[in-house]
Amino acid sequence: MSGSFCPSCGNRGKPYDLFCRACGGALTEAARASGPIAEAASLVERGMLAEAIATVQRALSAGAAPDLHVALATLYLRRGGGAEAQRELEEALALDPECAVAHAYAGGMLLQAGDVAEAQGRLDLAYQLAPHDLIVLMKRAEFWLRLGIFEKARAELKHGLQDGGGEPHVRSMAEAMLLSVEKRSRNSFTRQLVALPDFGALKRMFRRSGRTDATPVEAKV
Repeated sequence: MSGSFCPSCGNRGKPYDLFCRACGGALTEAARASGPIAEAASLVERGMLAEAIATVQRALSAGAAPDLHVALATLYLRRGGGAEAQRELEEALALDPECAVAHAYAGGMLLQAGDVAEAQGRLDLAYQLAPHDLIVLMKRAEFWLRLGIFEKARAELKHGLQDGGGEPHVRSMAEAMLLSVEKRSRNSFTRQLVALPDFGALKRMFRRSGRTDATPVEAKV
């Protein structure tokens, strides 16, 4: 089964792709507002996580697709099911080793586990596969935030948002994340090293003044 051609840039996508991997544009007019993933997102917004999981599970029973496995992985993560999420990401990558979003979420899980080097490798691979995918760029921004490098996090988010791709709820999350990054960046401070006092000089000052007691001497800094 052949994939769809992107009306914006002409890139050919996989049969199950809703958004172009090259430019992030919607491959169909209805891509943003229809299908089980959009339905699950709507249920999550209403606080119906179990129903959202059931919706995606039903869709998978009708036919496996990498994006459905990734969607289910994200729902399991919301529920705290790390092992279940890992299994779904592996299923997605078994179907499509070039599923950038699956690599990005796998990188995020590695980062949470404290494996920074492996996480960066996965996130770099995700970027190589889909440099305009907003979810990929959000996960990369999370990586830089974890390291405290606000400028790189801001750059990833701005890059993703300026292209205009991504589903509406994903764009809303990215915009909120960018505002948070900018606020944290403004409130952050640079640590400054303060030179330790020259204790030898202080002793000489005591001897010259003829002081023998331990009364502290006020020093100007």
